[in-house]
Amino acid sequence: MSKAIEEMRNETAEKTKIENALNLLKLGKLSFDEIADAIGLSVEKIKELAKMQPARP
Repeated sequence: MSKAIEEMRNETAEKTKIENALNLLKLGKLSFDEIADAIGLSVEKIKELAKMQPARP
């Protein structure tokens, strides 16, 4: 596989992980650790994404 295609695939996979993490954060039912484990991102990244979310009423 060419390097460009592999990089595109990796970027797409990362974007998908972020979208999935954001969706789980919106649900508000899982801890950062649980989301990180389920999605394959670091807890620090999940916390960073959570800060970008609008405050829930």
